[in-house]
Amino acid sequence: MKLVGVWLAIVCLLCLLIGCANNDWSYRLEGTGEHWRAILDIVPITEDEKRDSLGDVAYIGMVEKIKDFDVESITYDAVINNSNPGGKESGKNFTKNKIVRIFIDVPSTETEAEAFKKDLSRQELQEILYNVSFTINWKDDTGDHSETITLDVLE
Repeated sequence: MKLVGVWLAIVCLLCLLIGCANNDWSYRLEGTGEHWRAILDIVPITEDEKRDSLGDVAYIGMVEKIKDFDVESITYDAVINNSNPGGKESGKNFTKNKIVRIFIDVPSTETEAEAFKKDLSRQELQEILYNVSFTINWKDDTGDHSETITLDVLE
């Protein structure tokens, strides 16, 4: 039963990403801490059947380890306005300079989702996404660590 859920999640994710590949807009926020870089992509959902269950917009959260240290798993808490995706990622290859997708989420309100459109200025994006940060926790051979990274709209 659990395997079916994993496969279903993978298929949905692939469909979402394939559907988003041909869109005419997307936006990226990034922030860099001492050990990690955090990335949030905002993309429209174009497939009708996906839109029915997810809405019009998806948030894709990613991290990149920027220093060389061993880590088997991370826990994360993201803040995207009023939405708080969080979880644990293990079994992924957290190697230096490799971007790893950690979540897909949707805006917390329909008004927020409807605010995204083509050709938004940096200022307009900052008004929509006013509070975005990732907190990453991990353990290595030197102990427990935590880093909170504030994300900014890219130029």
